[in-house]
Amino acid sequence: MPDDSTIEEAGEESGGNSGSLFSPEGIMMLLISGFLDLVGLVLLCFALDDFGVTDILGYASVGLWMLIRSIMAGEITKPQKKTANVEKLVKWTKRFKIFAPIAELIPYLGALPWWTIAVYMELKYGEK
Repeated sequence: MPDDSTIEEAGEESGGNSGSLFSPEGIMMLLISGFLDLVGLVLLCFALDDFGVTDILGYASVGLWMLIRSIMAGEITKPQKKTANVEKLVKWTKRFKIFAPIAELIPYLGALPWWTIAVYMELKYGEK
């Protein structure tokens, strides 16, 4: 019976891309966040207000997904060796996960693609 390290290495070599940008989860969340950001930008260009509807949808979809993903990562991850640069990047990503949803609530700053950036950062640098 193989030990955990050989199974983990085999999964990485065979392209086990759970949480990568091109996984079904990644594509779905990037499409959702991109749509929300695009709707917000189009509304801003036409000087319209969505009365917080896109923010509510963003928190209900992307925010909830990030929360569930963070909870799951805390339960199933194993400690790994990290270099100093990776540790800084992980700290920055955790701070950004808090900042991005808050930035959506600030007028005109919320028109920037914060949901898409947050999903990208979560998929690329979030804890796996």
